[in-house]
Amino acid sequence: MKDVQFEKTVKKYRNIKHFIHQKKRKLRNLEHKLANYIKRKERNVPSLCFGSRKLFHKQFHLEDNGWKSHAEWKRDWDHARSSQFTVVGSKDETYGNQSCTYDKENNLRLRVAYQFEKEYGEYLTLENVMFPYGQKELDEAREIYIGETSGGNPKKYVKSSISYRFVRKDKGWYILATTEKEIPSTATSKLGGVIAVDLNAGFLSVVDIDRFGNPLKEWFIPVRMYNVSQEQAKASLGDAIKQVVEYARDKGKHIVYEKLSFAKKKASLGEQSKKYGRMLSGFAYTAFKDILLAKAKKEGIGTWHVNPAYTSQIGHMKFMKRYGFSSHGSAALVIGRRGLGLKIEKPKGFTVLPLPKTWNKNKKRYSQWASITKSIKKQLSFNEKIQLLQADFI
Repeated sequence: MKDVQFEKTVKKYRNIKHFIHQKKRKLRNLEHKLANYIKRKERNVPSLCFGSRKLFHKQFHLEDNGWKSHAEWKRDWDHARSSQFTVVGSKDETYGNQSCTYDKENNLRLRVAYQFEKEYGEYLTLENVMFPYGQKELDEAREIYIGETSGGNPKKYVKSSISYRFVRKDKGWYILATTEKEIPSTATSKLGGVIAVDLNAGFLSVVDIDRFGNPLKEWFIPVRMYNVSQEQAKASLGDAIKQVVEYARDKGKHIVYEKLSFAKKKASLGEQSKKYGRMLSGFAYTAFKDILLAKAKKEGIGTWHVNPAYTSQIGHMKFMKRYGFSSHGSAALVIGRRGLGLKIEKPKGFTVLPLPKTWNKNKKRYSQWASITKSIKKQLSFNEKIQLLQADFI
């Protein structure tokens, strides 16, 4: 008969041994990075590589990368280094740019560098250029009005400057235009309630809340975060946030979210379980905040961030059973209620969860929730806690 306790002990020490091994690997890598940084600093050599560092290192393995000689690699290296250029605009120049003008007939005229005039002429003109995105903003930026110089003389100006970036790829040249866009005034408020949004592993949890703090609707928007590239994850996150912003615009409500700072949590990923570490590292928290603020500002939607302390614990104990919400939806509800400025919820005296023995009900409510959260985390895992709360529904 197997000794179960002995097998658990062996497994425990194996895990500790693996943990120590991984820590040693991490320490070695950090020491290596520190040594390289000190060397570069002593030599005053910046870590820059135009043309991509990956392509630069391929010259040391020519045959493996399909080159017969170093000259062939050098040709491709020079080609990669000259794959783009930028033409910066100015508001007081013709159509917002002196070297590259985009006129009212949608003709793009690029000033050729002096050394190439004999081959290409003084200007290179591209007719009937239309941008698939932002054409309306570019048309507005090219509008001309009469202003005054510092000396008081009349002068023509455009509404905004336009800068262009020309990028060469395998299929040909791409033109990217950048201009300023007028930001609409905020058209939403918290008078009729708010839209609370909470970022989770693989989805957004959204709750529509009235002005009294009562939930009107709960739903989830899936977000692809795993087994995809960083750009794909950001694109999926952008599509999900767009749905939230459009809903908030239609309802005329502010969007409320948690003010999260995961710098410390990311630094301690190695201290957590693999599952927890994978979840945190897969999250695009910074991208979530940046995309949300940008899209909301573009549509004139007000945003508000709140303290995230104990939102999950309060939601689980106070609102899961009351409204039949999910664990994530109840946390989002607490976020929204804080955005409305409502008082922090009072802990329940009776619950199926194990409360601390030394729970002082005379303390401030944040302190009470801190004691409760600490006690529950010591005795129950997240899944065990949710199972107990869901069983209490019946």
